[in-house]
Amino acid sequence: MSDQVPTVVVGLDGATFDIIDRLAPQGRVPNIRRLMEQGARATLLSSTPPLSAIAWTTITTGVNPGKHGIYDFAHRKKEGYDFVPHTARDKKAPSVWKLLGDAGKKSCIVNVPLTYPAERLNGVMVSGFPFPPEAPDWTFPSSLGAELKRELGEVDFSKPGGLIRDGQEEALIDEVEEKTDRQLKVLEYLVKRDSYDFVMTVFDGIDVASHSLWKLIDPNHPKHDERRAKEAGEQFYRSYEVSDRALGRIREMAGGDVNFVVLSDHGNGPVYHGVYVNNWLASMGYLQFRRTVTTRTKRWLFGKGLNVYNIFRLAHRLGILPGFEEAYASQSFSLGLVKRLALSFDDIDWERTRVYSFGNYGQLFVNLKGREPRGIVEPGAEYDVLLSEVADGIRNLKDEETGKRIFDQVYRGAELYSGPYEGDGPDILFFDRDMLYTPHRIFELATNRLVSPHPLYSGNHKQEGILLADGPRVKKGASGSSFSVEEITPTVLALLGVAQGREMDGKPLGSVFELQSSGLVRGREPKKEEAAPAFTEQDSQELTKRLKDLGYI
Repeated sequence: MSDQVPTVVVGLDGATFDIIDRLAPQGRVPNIRRLMEQGARATLLSSTPPLSAIAWTTITTGVNPGKHGIYDFAHRKKEGYDFVPHTARDKKAPSVWKLLGDAGKKSCIVNVPLTYPAERLNGVMVSGFPFPPEAPDWTFPSSLGAELKRELGEVDFSKPGGLIRDGQEEALIDEVEEKTDRQLKVLEYLVKRDSYDFVMTVFDGIDVASHSLWKLIDPNHPKHDERRAKEAGEQFYRSYEVSDRALGRIREMAGGDVNFVVLSDHGNGPVYHGVYVNNWLASMGYLQFRRTVTTRTKRWLFGKGLNVYNIFRLAHRLGILPGFEEAYASQSFSLGLVKRLALSFDDIDWERTRVYSFGNYGQLFVNLKGREPRGIVEPGAEYDVLLSEVADGIRNLKDEETGKRIFDQVYRGAELYSGPYEGDGPDILFFDRDMLYTPHRIFELATNRLVSPHPLYSGNHKQEGILLADGPRVKKGASGSSFSVEEITPTVLALLGVAQGREMDGKPLGSVFELQSSGLVRGREPKKEEAAPAFTEQDSQELTKRLKDLGYI
């Protein structure tokens, strides 16, 4: 029981049992099927909201956002209302590889999201999405990047662009397959080069395919086209087959005497509608616009239907401009021009605005004194009354076409997050049970309607991810209705005989693994090997572009 064997964690970003259980009986994902039959299986519940930046950070730290400080891919600058990408330096809690390193354990980390710039650790790291493609600090040690390129040639396995035009489905999955193979090549090189106690790698392809191609496999989807589905529907399922083959190769690399864990940070499923909550906030007076002639003109035109969404629809029909999705996929000149002409966040009067929506799930932030640079809402009673008023309004929002209420789950941030950075998070979050309606931060003021077809995606994240495990410390046949992403780091530490930090929110998964309860090693500070290079403004701009290309900001 006290003998430790290496632990390998493989992430399949966005994988869901809804699809796996469809493909496994057909023999299309044999490696996943073998894990389900020989090992343990459970649902892994994601973070709230189920967004990769938050979920992977929670998976790798064992704490909620109130302790690790990551609430989205981007965050507001302290001195203003511009939003910039998060990097690994914004993370306030130690990662599992840092805790293992403190206890003398060596790690190999490849393509785990939000690990750029690469962190100093006992072992090696190749940063994951998002990172600037030519950054010098995407590996640790920094010399590793040049070594990989010298020994392996092309090693770019950055997340494929998921926003595509019709007809590009096969090319997208071809890119997924190519980048998966490159990632495997890097991983194989590293594990042959040295031995490790902990290996973790994440594959992006399933999530990329789910965002763009879900409409092909859902006959009820508003964007479903039967002809396109027949021609390209199989490309979606290919993303699972590519990931399954990767799992098989990693099992071969690792050998039999390892604890092997496969998980996803969230699931995926259909999304039908985009919701523009800032329109409601403006109609209720919570969000105010500047009184300049330019902004007044934009508002008048906006009310008459001159907005980003309608401009692209009309121009597309006339053959002048590409469609909305196509324009965003290519970050076209026309896209930038229309954004400058239409009403946007640049037109908000922050001196009179009390609430605004920002984030990949429409999270609401109060323009709070002492937190926002031009906050006008007093902390305490005024803040609490405002939150109650706004939350009630969100609960009563209705789809204009169906007359049905949209959101049946409304939370205050304080209900979901706890810790020293709780106050940095959103004040109100809201969801519908099936997540068919999703507020999205792409053009917060893109249309004057409250609800429209989702502007970019046909599939989006769901709360239910996957957890599969096999190995000498796995209880064969174990299953669980659901576990939390907060429980992964404590479990890895326990598997490798390292004591859990008292600040963690999760507990080791004793119902799935045989875990020792005594004799755990407490960490010691490792020697400092190499300082990380400074993060530049150019790096920030490149990160922003990469996130925009994928529709995250």
